[in-house]
Amino acid sequence: MDFRRSTLVLIISFLFLDIFLLGMFWQMKNEVKTPLNTSINVMEQMRTDGITVTGVNTTVESLPIIQITPTSIESQVNTLPSQVATYDKGVISSQLLAPIQLTLDANANATIENFAELTTYVESGSIIHGNQYTWFNYNPTTRKVIYAQRANQIPVMDGSSQIIFTLNANNQVISYEQTFAGNAEVLGTNRALITSQKAMEVLYLAGRIPTRSTVSVV
Repeated sequence: MDFRRSTLVLIISFLFLDIFLLGMFWQMKNEVKTPLNTSINVMEQMRTDGITVTGVNTTVESLPIIQITPTSIESQVNTLPSQVATYDKGVISSQLLAPIQLTLDANANATIENFAELTTYVESGSIIHGNQYTWFNYNPTTRKVIYAQRANQIPVMDGSSQIIFTLNANNQVISYEQTFAGNAEVLGTNRALITSQKAMEVLYLAGRIPTRSTVSVV
């Protein structure tokens, strides 16, 4: 009798255990499905916070891994022609003795064509490793022109390798600051990246996007 009672208790115990495990399974399954709706919820919350989003998408891009071999450019600063340059903590600060005149229309968005003269200057040898940089953008508010080092024809935009030119009120390039991380080498084949929408959501959830701001793809 005691044996049968013990057997019954074990059967009931295992039944409850099976029910518990089944419940855990369905809970985990639902949690796996939840991220599918996360993007929608985040986008709704961003709209509630007055954040304007333009240009972001769910397209999956792919890029290779880029290896940067650190290279110092300090020893080359004194060879820069027609400029007064200094080097401090990895940054070259230079004043041009002969400003470069640019033609910019205040009523139109500037494009790479507007900076042809500056690009020629960058690639002429007047900038250290200038042939490794490419035009990236122009900010008319700060009057800054940014050139970024390119690796596999793709700009390196983490701020470690760029040239920031400053324009005066007459649209003349008068100075610049340069950083150079080192020589870039492509490793392996392309790998899938997160989408621009996912990257934006990560930044928002981390508190990096303030309310009533505008997010756009550049």
